[in-house]
Amino acid sequence: MLNFFQELQMHSYLSAYYLSGVLVLAGLAHACLANENQSGPAQVSLNPVLSDGPYLSHQDANTLKAQWVCAGKVIEQPQALTKAVAPRCGYDKPIRVQNAVASGWQFQTKRWAAISDIHGQYDLMIRLLQAANIIDADRNWQFGRNQLVIVGDVMDRGNQVTSALWLLYDLQQQAARAGGAVHLLPGNHETMVLRGDLRYVHPDYQQVAEKLHTTLPALYGEHSVLGAWLRQLPLFVRINDMLFVHGGISAEFAALQADNQTDTHTLQHQFQQSWGRSKTELALQPQQQLLQGSAGPLWYRGYFAKDNPVDRSVLQQQLKRFGAEQIVVGHTSMQDVYSHHGGLVYSVDSSIKKGKNGAVLHYIDGRYLRSGLDGQLTPVMPAPAKEKD
Repeated sequence: MLNFFQELQMHSYLSAYYLSGVLVLAGLAHACLANENQSGPAQVSLNPVLSDGPYLSHQDANTLKAQWVCAGKVIEQPQALTKAVAPRCGYDKPIRVQNAVASGWQFQTKRWAAISDIHGQYDLMIRLLQAANIIDADRNWQFGRNQLVIVGDVMDRGNQVTSALWLLYDLQQQAARAGGAVHLLPGNHETMVLRGDLRYVHPDYQQVAEKLHTTLPALYGEHSVLGAWLRQLPLFVRINDMLFVHGGISAEFAALQADNQTDTHTLQHQFQQSWGRSKTELALQPQQQLLQGSAGPLWYRGYFAKDNPVDRSVLQQQLKRFGAEQIVVGHTSMQDVYSHHGGLVYSVDSSIKKGKNGAVLHYIDGRYLRSGLDGQLTPVMPAPAKEKD
């Protein structure tokens, strides 16, 4: 039989055991909840002053539906197709909906500039283009008969995607009237958003879609102005002897390309048909699956592989299939614009997505130069050792 002191000691042991068990169970519950939150959809932090738009969609041959979210409130109105859409909030310039600029993939010019991976950093994109004298203080085209290439990934990450897309839409029309051109190329993030992969979307856009009682892919549907525009973008363009594509040309993709223009147009058509298709649907179309896969031109990173670098002669042979001698790519983030593989490859993803800095690649009179926020033109340098091929 236990005496008083033994009973007191036993009671202390049992109390400590019970308390530790409660703490363990509480910890497990918290961990399970954290894991559940990590695997589920991203938690939307409500923005009470959210302003975004416009989202324009065709109602009939003569009418658009215009939608905004202004300071958290929805505004919707019909809009005559022939009249400019006046700004309400979000993008702050009038928008004229016009027919798509004539498409193609082969161009000639004495001067061009390239930038990529904007990722919703609208303000920084403006500053870089103004410093490079491509647009003026009012964000209008001042690059004359020259050409600008945006090498993919305007969408995702940042919260000014809508404004960035509308500015490029407007600049494309302005450049065409001036005898120049703006070529917007698709990146992997554009295709991700349109097929419903929203892992990298800024939470504001989830909130916009909820307020408009729709989904983000639906806001870029086939009948929307921006969605229709994105769906007709060329997979790649060639200016002079320079090829531009978001990720690069893998051996698998190069094998699809024969030495004639018909097959090139077929590839472009196959890619445009793949927009918005799920992975299950793509699996039924092997060529489209390749175009949208890791060896496809939007996802390929082989030019910068450390373990198995691309052979220079192989790269030259691949480029010849597209009538090119060099290539400009985005997709792989670096600190600046650089040359690689002895000048065969130029990388233009200069980490604009971070919102702090960036660079523009210029081709002027046979020289490759770069400019930053100060606008100074300096020679493009080979990638430093830590960012080498």
